[in-house]
Amino acid sequence: MPIKWKNEYTLGIKTIDMQHKKFVSILSNLNDSLHKLEPKALDEAISKLKEYSKYHIEAENKLFEKLDYPDKKIHIEEHEKFLKYIDDLKDKLSKSNNIQTSIDLIDYLEDWMISHEQNMDKKYVPFFIKNGVI
Repeated sequence: MPIKWKNEYTLGIKTIDMQHKKFVSILSNLNDSLHKLEPKALDEAISKLKEYSKYHIEAENKLFEKLDYPDKKIHIEEHEKFLKYIDDLKDKLSKSNNIQTSIDLIDYLEDWMISHEQNMDKKYVPFFIKNGVI
């Protein structure tokens, strides 16, 4: 079942929430492409996801640096692992075009989005708010 935005994902940081909503929308489109079994559409959807993920991650990382967020190193490492995972799976998909690999990708991305947002991102909210980022 595709991921849908829920109010419980809202952090209260307007720009980050908008980016997270966009990310969920891209995941939903990726899921649609997977179910249509169109390799070109799936590849394009993964590329769009990677591109948007890099944009969002760079935006968060800039805030971490600007505000000198204490846990920035751990958070940035998580972002780097995530981008590498997308690259690895995209490479695997291009070589095998295996439906199970595609399903694994969707499952991982949805789980990662929820887990990362709920466990990692929520940690920076009080710090961001304290520093005027809302």
